[in-house]
Amino acid sequence: MHSVTTRDNIPVSADAPTWLHYQDRDHARVIPLMQTDICGMYRCEVLSETYQVEIESNRHLFFLYDRRAVSTGSTWIDGRRVAGPRRLDVGLDYLPPLHALRCKGGSGGKVSYFIFAVNAREMGFVDSASSMLKPAMNVTGDVLLKLMRHIVDTATNRHKWPYFHDHMAVALLSEMLRLQSTEDNASGKRFSSAQHQRLTHHIDENLNSSITLRDLAGVVGLSVYHFSRTFKHHFGVSPCKYITERRIEKAKRLMRRGNMRLLDIAIEVGFQSNTQLSRSFRRVTGQSPRCYLMSVDEVAQST
Repeated sequence: MHSVTTRDNIPVSADAPTWLHYQDRDHARVIPLMQTDICGMYRCEVLSETYQVEIESNRHLFFLYDRRAVSTGSTWIDGRRVAGPRRLDVGLDYLPPLHALRCKGGSGGKVSYFIFAVNAREMGFVDSASSMLKPAMNVTGDVLLKLMRHIVDTATNRHKWPYFHDHMAVALLSEMLRLQSTEDNASGKRFSSAQHQRLTHHIDENLNSSITLRDLAGVVGLSVYHFSRTFKHHFGVSPCKYITERRIEKAKRLMRRGNMRLLDIAIEVGFQSNTQLSRSFRRVTGQSPRCYLMSVDEVAQST
């Protein structure tokens, strides 16, 4: 397994920033693209599908991944697992100073990306504001992504305008602070009636396919983290439990019709097998599908 470790004050290879150390240079490559006293842009290419990376710096780190980049492993922040396999090219990742990121990739993954490292103290970014920032993954804010992509484009094209990237670093941090402040103000609140309607419609129309948190968060315009908190506050259950309950309700309706096999019903409501349906059915209703149908028949006969 390829192992990549980044920590401040560790000796590094000649082509890597001072806070980045690759233990196996044959399987990874770091290319410095630009650097000032305030910020730096680095191109990182992991050449092995199986890898492990640990990052902890005193800088603000923004990660922008190549198109079609995927992770087949898991991601931990400050020792807590925050994500499994995921697409990496749908947004950018952000790691504030003194937070620890660990990623572990498995076979089939492909990871190449840019890191934009910003020293907030050097540029006079307010410490109290900077300390409010939290790690974030797959951030999809339009302004933030445009800023980051513009920084990448100008860095790769060797833009020569003095202080350009320093100014862009200020704009990038300010936009991240604005996004997180907006989400913090919204957290704990309920969805609007329009958001509620869009969510329930999206879920009910897609019960026979995979429904991801990222998809649902996009329906209401929130990050995955704040969507999950707001969803549970609004509906009283987690998104996963709500979706399962909706699938079981639809399965009940189809079972009462009496013209479909249990396997066909399972597939129609998003389960991979009738065994999986039966297990979830029992967990939600307290009885098996067969017992449920028997109780329905008894009620029908008594009336």
